[in-house]
Amino acid sequence: MSISLERSKGSEKLKNYRISVSGYGGESAYISISKAACDFWIESLENSDNDAVEYCLNADSGDFDFDEINEVPADAKFLFDEKSGQSDHVFESPDKTAHLWGPSVQLATVDVDLIENVENPDEVTENVISGEGVDDLSARIGDQTDFEVDIFEEPADGTISYPSPGDCVFLFTSLEKGTFYECFVSLSEEFDATKIRFVVGEAPDGQDIVLGVKYDGQAIENLGGDTVGQGYSAHAWEQL
Repeated sequence: MSISLERSKGSEKLKNYRISVSGYGGESAYISISKAACDFWIESLENSDNDAVEYCLNADSGDFDFDEINEVPADAKFLFDEKSGQSDHVFESPDKTAHLWGPSVQLATVDVDLIENVENPDEVTENVISGEGVDDLSARIGDQTDFEVDIFEEPADGTISYPSPGDCVFLFTSLEKGTFYECFVSLSEEFDATKIRFVVGEAPDGQDIVLGVKYDGQAIENLGGDTVGQGYSAHAWEQL
């Protein structure tokens, strides 16, 4: 069998498949913060995360509209860079220990469509997999193969850094829903669901996130998703 992960032309007589992974998830930054900052934000977060979200969204401009706090004390401004004298955007903080983007496995679905041409992906010839939950697909493939095939793979070592006991962590998430991955494979034979793999990593807060898609052992380039923002969330904790 030949496989091409490039955009194929009709003359090559390959079957073009679009793989889409959709659901609920987002973009998350896990940031190492001081004990003083952690204590301040844990107290602030007891009633609401509005002020923590406000700080993260507007730290680089310094224009805040807080609900409950009057100001952020200097030792709690974890986005402030003393060298530059300015605050970083939350997703650009040099103190990030992990920066993840993708859907939650439990809330993710997959579509696989046979298409005429990757240049016109809306021309669908056949729905091979239609909105099947990623967990459900895993169970189905397991049943079909007597559980010899696992469609989940762990990410490469070092992809995600985890806090140690006593570390203080601030988590900021842009919540999103929609299509996170859209990728194409061109095959000389029909799509085989037992050859798809989802790279799944456990985030530092325990969520399982889809971080990538593979087919027949090869990573497939994500050509871009189409998600809609659903708001923001913030959390802070001291790792036990």
